Amino acid sequence: MTADPAALTAAFTDLREVVESMVARKRQPLIQGVKPALQVKSAHSFDERALGFGSFSEFVDAAASAGFVIVTRTPHGRRLSPALETDTPSARRSVRPRVRPDLWSALTDWSGRRNYAWDPSAGRVISSPAGATPPAGVGVSPVDAETHRGWARAFLLEHPESAIAESLRMVLDTSDAPFEQFSRLIRADPRLDGEWRGYRRNRIVEAINGWASTHSIELDPYGPATVPRAAPAAAVERVELDDAEGLRRLASAAVEKMSPTELRELRLPLGAIEHLLR
Repeated sequence: MTADPAALTAAFTDLREVVESMVARKRQPLIQGVKPALQVKSAHSFDERALGFGSFSEFVDAAASAGFVIVTRTPHGRRLSPALETDTPSARRSVRPRVRPDLWSALTDWSGRRNYAWDPSAGRVISSPAGATPPAGVGVSPVDAETHRGWARAFLLEHPESAIAESLRMVLDTSDAPFEQFSRLIRADPRLDGEWRGYRRNRIVEAINGWASTHSIELDPYGPATVPRAAPAAAVERVELDDAEGLRRLASAAVEKMSPTELRELRLPLGAIEHLLR
């Protein structure tokens, strides 16, 4: 499902304004606290799935890729900050193309907190917490921080004229968190920051295409992710706790709707299946 561009721009703008408001009130705009504020601002009409995203995190990544907000990884979670004031709405809307959020998240998350895999039946990347059963499908590994640092060095070689180029090189060579510090410092030069975002996006797309080619997967890195729309909820059959046949029908219906990952996590008492093992 592809969202109406005007609706998407409006949602990105609302997100940026929520983040600006939180910053102005000296509140930490961590991603887990931003969505409730966005819901309040939109009178509880905001729905990332209606905009074509599988999760709020994907929506935020898309807003960052389009230049509305900046996302920084911290020990407490992903922190948002508003894009630079010099980055006008018209300029932000013209930032195209945008890498698919599901692919972008998988290729840029080196936190180690989630596992990513390509689900061919859904036509998109799915994920699970690092401690859970890995998702079924073709594994997707992020482009690690060291590779990002190499990209940043190569980018600076192409822009030696920038007044902050030397400071950026020093950060890359001496900082304990070189890429994170580089990402913060480069914002001091809006033009350079914009060019870096485009440069990095192109490198990510190259990595996506290389991974897809290796696994014979056909996809468009800039195309919309396939987000299956939920079917209208059917009336739930009411059964009594002692109605074995009714409970069996409900359990069977639930199993039919489970994903491969959910099926692997399904727990059944041994007694329920031991007659099948004989």
